[in-house]
Amino acid sequence: MELATGLQEQKDFLNEWPISRLEKMTLDEYTNLDKDTSFSYWLEKKTEHSGSIWGGSAYKFGIFRRRNLEEKKGDEVAKTDGKYSWYAKYGNAKEEAFENVKRIIISIAKASTNGEFEKIDPIDFGVGMKWKIAFHYNPENLIPVFKRKWLERFCESKGLDDVSDRVVSELHRFAIKFKDANISTLEYSEIIWTKFHTNNIYHTIEKFITQGQTDNLKKVGFPKSYKGLDVKVSFGAGNTAKVPWLALLREPNTVTSGIYPVYLYYKDANILILAYGVSETTESTNHWSTESQLHSVADWFKTHRSEKPPRYGDSFVKTVYDLNEEIDPDAIQKDLDELLVVYDKQGSSIGLAEEPRESYGVSKKKYWIIAPGEGANKWDEFYKDGVIGIGWEGVGDLKQFGTREDIRNALLAAYPDGSKSQKNNSLALWEFMKEMAVGDIIIPKRGASEYLGYGIVTSDYYYDSNKDDYNNLRKVNWVKNGVWNEEVHRIVTKTLTDITKYPEYVARLKRLIGIEQDSQIPQNVNYWWLNANPKHWSITDFEIGQEQTYTTHNEKGNKRTRAEYFQQLRPGDLILGYASTPIKKVVAIFEATKAAHTNEDSGEEEISFVIQKFLPDPVGIDDILEMPELQESEIIKNRQGSLYKLSKVEFHTILNNELKREEEIGDYSKADALKELFIDEIELDRILSSLEYKMNIILQGPPGTGKTFMATRIAYALMEEKDKSKIEMVQFHQSYSYEDFIQGFRPKEDRSFRLENGVFYRFCKRAQTDPDKKYFFIIDEINRGNLSKIFGELMLLIEKDKRGLEYAVSLTYSHGLDNRFYIPSNVYIIGTMNTADRSLSIVDYALRRRFAFIDVNPNFNNKFKNELIDKGVDEGVLEKIKFKIDRLNKKIVEDLGKGFQIGHSYFCNIPDGNGDDTWYQNIIENEIGPLLREYWFDNEDLAEIEIRALIE
Repeated sequence: MELATGLQEQKDFLNEWPISRLEKMTLDEYTNLDKDTSFSYWLEKKTEHSGSIWGGSAYKFGIFRRRNLEEKKGDEVAKTDGKYSWYAKYGNAKEEAFENVKRIIISIAKASTNGEFEKIDPIDFGVGMKWKIAFHYNPENLIPVFKRKWLERFCESKGLDDVSDRVVSELHRFAIKFKDANISTLEYSEIIWTKFHTNNIYHTIEKFITQGQTDNLKKVGFPKSYKGLDVKVSFGAGNTAKVPWLALLREPNTVTSGIYPVYLYYKDANILILAYGVSETTESTNHWSTESQLHSVADWFKTHRSEKPPRYGDSFVKTVYDLNEEIDPDAIQKDLDELLVVYDKQGSSIGLAEEPRESYGVSKKKYWIIAPGEGANKWDEFYKDGVIGIGWEGVGDLKQFGTREDIRNALLAAYPDGSKSQKNNSLALWEFMKEMAVGDIIIPKRGASEYLGYGIVTSDYYYDSNKDDYNNLRKVNWVKNGVWNEEVHRIVTKTLTDITKYPEYVARLKRLIGIEQDSQIPQNVNYWWLNANPKHWSITDFEIGQEQTYTTHNEKGNKRTRAEYFQQLRPGDLILGYASTPIKKVVAIFEATKAAHTNEDSGEEEISFVIQKFLPDPVGIDDILEMPELQESEIIKNRQGSLYKLSKVEFHTILNNELKREEEIGDYSKADALKELFIDEIELDRILSSLEYKMNIILQGPPGTGKTFMATRIAYALMEEKDKSKIEMVQFHQSYSYEDFIQGFRPKEDRSFRLENGVFYRFCKRAQTDPDKKYFFIIDEINRGNLSKIFGELMLLIEKDKRGLEYAVSLTYSHGLDNRFYIPSNVYIIGTMNTADRSLSIVDYALRRRFAFIDVNPNFNNKFKNELIDKGVDEGVLEKIKFKIDRLNKKIVEDLGKGFQIGHSYFCNIPDGNGDDTWYQNIIENEIGPLLREYWFDNEDLAEIEIRALIE
């Protein structure tokens, strides 16, 4: 809904149709097909941005002038004189019917103007019609939502009982109470629409039909995708089409080749057909599985209209909608959902055949990155011999092993290094032998930033016992040999990696190296800096691989500052995405995909790029301004503009922190965790297995037991590396909301609202792009929030067996079903809970059964003692801690319960290695003492006795 247009329509309507004019209105002024000035036309067409009453029969106007003048007999419900038709209840003649309709309209207008909305409910007139009339005579106090069902859903969500029994005026009065005073009722209705109509394609089809009735050929404003399918729409090319269409496509289908669901609007017949679409430009290589049970569009036209359809006769009919009758939005959705079930069952190979596989005959191609020896020292040999090899020759022929675990055990025996779990190495050998296939693409690497070419696998795995090393081999047809630098991603350190799961990464390598195509990315690319204002265009709301655009002209139509840069940008150029105030950080790397070009739909000139990477540790502008290498750069010397040029040195200087962070990521094993945690191996194994099994755990225990520290170490141990970028931490509190956590509307400077994604939504989207890695979301003080409200519909999705795309749901605020959300199977949730918090909310059963609860207790054991001695704590002080805190905890358990004990972590921070008696007394006085006074708030004397006992 276009806000400015809608608000202007409201003003224009009142200027054109004041109540004084209604009282003089004639039948011709009310309904006249030859003019666009009639009252009926104003209601349905000229105020469509103020709320739609599209669809249904023209009888909704009470009386109307007919388009079809063929004889139509009246009946008990409706009457006609051949030129006009009307409901019989309004009169026997057109004059009588019109006067009654006019009287009704005037009474609605007057009641609404006076705020007497209850008088409108009993009036015998169409619900949508009478409330749209009422709204336009009191747009400040009524909401332009004319579908009762959406109002009911909204009011019910706000706590109104028995909504189906309420009159419409009551729903309006209740709903308006929740409107922000700073927004118009039109903006408010958009929020209601977005929230309560996201599961239905009706709005898109309504817009499609409405525009199809015009000569407007532009395709602006339609969703780009729906339920993971691409949306394509056409109203004609050059000339208005007789049959506009809206298609839902899955690659590699196109509208000119393949099969797909499609809406066909036959304007002359005034019907909409939902069809099992079949391309007529190129014969499809696939067929609908249900074809034998279906009738073609041509058959339907022959049977029902005795004629041939103008186009698309080979497609098959799912449903035909007569647009002279009212269409049920729920029926629209039900029909499409049924067709999509059939479409989904066709399989992912539906449509065109896969790209040619040379002569290797493989059904699905994979892409692999491999290290050809240490530091690529075997590359020249492998290239010359037309092979690729992998090491660990100490385990022998891999064909002797039946499982990956067998290989792992053999590695552990052959290479007894206690610090190596051999998990990654066993995976590499197993995949090299079993998963890699003839026809796969293999890309050799050197270090973390160089690719050496590519080849096509031409043989199965074999073992060459005559070689001294790298006996595990496959034959390869090497196609390219050279050096291609990686400037966006740090190449993975594993010996062998299947990157097929990362289509955006694969696409970039295809362009960079020229895999199965001419190289598109030049060896010498340009580097840029692009400003993005989060209030208008939020980088973090988009996904990796998603193509975005940026106009070369501003909202006023003027060229942007340094307009020549937009013309110089070329495909393959790299761009740093800078989120301006209030974020003020470089947050992503883009790759340009299109130079400046004109968008066919909008007519605006723009550049295009894809998001290649989000920086796990965004670089702040304050740090950038202090970098010596950047003092002469444009981003410092000229801060006005949108697009800046960077040198290669400047580009990599800004990213240097990111590269250092990646280099700092080191291996982390269970043994490392045991060194840092005061628990034994049995307990750690129990926690790790609980997290693997349930995917969600809560660490619960008294204050000072190191629950948050333990959470991060558990995460490191499970991911087997110390990578902070794969951990996100938040702390719940009483005001924390669904909008903070998942998604919600936020006000903009122009007093309108924009949809922003929450921290958990963004985290899951990041994890979805990296499915081979484990991600951990840590919620500190999880019991302090209203969990049911914060998690909302995700309460279901956090269950282990509800992870993945097949369980995707439409979120509360998402606009359109293309935004369905799911929690990927590589996301783990760790909560912490302070059992001594008197203000905690009860954790309801629905959430409790989705988590494994782990007790974390105070640990003043030998590991604790040795750790503190190593950190410089005096042994005498250490004995005092152990004796006095143990005695205190026994007293606490007797009086308050074990959940209120004092934990060990209060004593784990020893500044400058000076753990003397003064350090100990500071902890008692400043940390433990106040806590004890809170524990025994109703017995101050006891609290002081216990505090003195600790100090003396």
